[in-house]
Amino acid sequence: MEHEYRISLPEIHEPQAKRIDWKKIARSVEEEVYVKQFDKLKRADLVICIGSGFDIELPDNGTVEAKILQQVLLVTLSHIMEGTRIWLAKYLGDGKFATTLLGYSSFGLKLIEAKDIPRNLQMIYLTRFIDDSEIDAIKQLIESRQIDPIVIAINLGEELLKYHGREYASKILEVEDRRLRLNADQLGLRYSVTDIEKLQETLRRIISFRRRI
Repeated sequence: MEHEYRISLPEIHEPQAKRIDWKKIARSVEEEVYVKQFDKLKRADLVICIGSGFDIELPDNGTVEAKILQQVLLVTLSHIMEGTRIWLAKYLGDGKFATTLLGYSSFGLKLIEAKDIPRNLQMIYLTRFIDDSEIDAIKQLIESRQIDPIVIAINLGEELLKYHGREYASKILEVEDRRLRLNADQLGLRYSVTDIEKLQETLRRIISFRRRI
């Protein structure tokens, strides 16, 4: 399965999520990257991980993952410009993750090579729990990297309302909500269930709360 997305920000207030070449990122981890330290904002540094279940083509020729990335960029851009270090990770399956550090320059948002997910960071993990090995991979990641996670499970039921009847979509919404919560409960972590439209609000609330701790 291809996971190629690049990020382009033609305007500061309107980031556009396009293609990130996750395979290239996964191959380039041999080079060590030196990043300027922002001690004042270090407590706000975090990892945002894109989990399984978002590689879905939409009728409007977009993808669910691109829409998720768009929401993430809209929320995190101002924090990155202030000096907060935010890593973007992608679950590749089979317990593997690809990681990049989001940076900002006069040309807009840029991707900086990262060797691995840093240790002892806070993490927001977005997922639909589609990959059977993902729960074990999350547990292993938490243990090996000493990550402090919050899981956001994305229910795509609301998205179906745009393409299907309300009765059908509502049934799917309820079934999907139960499935997501059952999977999240297996992790024993703090979690939230939301949809794409409410994702920005959920991310802002979590990031704002963590910066006040």
